[in-house]
Amino acid sequence: MSYPLYTTSAQAAHAWGQNVHLDAPNVGLWWTRFYEGFTPDWQVETRSKKDFIERTAKWASQSGHARHAADLALRQKQLCESLGGATLLLETTGPMVTGSGISHPVENGFTFHPTLGLPYLPASGVKGLLRAWVEEWMTHESTEQRDALVREWFGHSGNGQDDKASAGSLVFFDALPAGAVSMGCDVMTPHMGKWYEKGDAIGNDNFGQVAPSDWHSPVPVPFLVVRKGVKFQWAIAPRQSGEPSTAARRQEAVKRALQELKNALEWVGAGAKTAVGYGRLVDVAAEEVQRAQASLQSSGIALGQEEWAAAKASWNKGKVELLVEQSGKKAVPLLQQKARDMRSQLKDEDIAKLDKGKVVTIRAIVDVKGNKAELVSIHSL
Repeated sequence: MSYPLYTTSAQAAHAWGQNVHLDAPNVGLWWTRFYEGFTPDWQVETRSKKDFIERTAKWASQSGHARHAADLALRQKQLCESLGGATLLLETTGPMVTGSGISHPVENGFTFHPTLGLPYLPASGVKGLLRAWVEEWMTHESTEQRDALVREWFGHSGNGQDDKASAGSLVFFDALPAGAVSMGCDVMTPHMGKWYEKGDAIGNDNFGQVAPSDWHSPVPVPFLVVRKGVKFQWAIAPRQSGEPSTAARRQEAVKRALQELKNALEWVGAGAKTAVGYGRLVDVAAEEVQRAQASLQSSGIALGQEEWAAAKASWNKGKVELLVEQSGKKAVPLLQQKARDMRSQLKDEDIAKLDKGKVVTIRAIVDVKGNKAELVSIHSL
């Protein structure tokens, strides 16, 4: 089969067909436009589907797009934060499928980024996922409270002249891979495909072919997936209002929305087949920290924040060093600018006493990790 392509594009497509490694191929373009498993009468065999999916997964996993994906995620993060927003980095705990409903010769489609050709979740999908979580899963004091939150975050179309349409207070970004991507081929085996297709049109003439029965054989259906361990970046920013109090309220809404999005991705998942565990993403780094802390605590090692209600603070002017201790416990000394910044939290009279070499009694909040205590904040009594 031939394609009407520019010479260089035809050569690149031919190289892919011959399994020649390319540094950074647009796998999405290959997947969408270059399926090659048709028979002369335009039929698609199961074996050719699986071969094409496995080859696509291999190229996506081996392509040199990890650096480009990381750069794009960084630019998105910087843009989001410049607008007062925040980002979240989550990792897949198993397979994930996006865009399975898109038409494709292998039956199940897939959503690829239009520029990089890597898997992603469009911003509209992120918004829809969070809205479904807010409406169906979040706990609300009342239906009115739920509806008010939906209107505030996602906007509404309006119900008449007095109730005008408005945009939501949150701006959603595409969920992008933050580095290397690993893809693969999964297989589902529906036993009664005809029943799923035509169960509402069963009759005497097709009962034997459609009705669920023991004589039906499973039909393997291969499909493309993102594998476990792939990190995706999720970003939400407040819609700009130009009014300080509204801007502050919307920035707080971003924090809450990101937490609820994290809950939704952990408990429900993104994409297709979430009912059987696909599409779950979690903050793996945070979970590892929690497990490590739990292990240390079970071993009798102190962790967490403590309040030193009557701590003694002293100042070494020569070293520019702040020392804080209580009952023989000493916090890690702070030096130079960090010491100055921490000391500035005290009242002017306490700072003056420290400058004269006196010891000042203060209240301190410290972060304890075993035998190590780090200053979080200090306060004058």
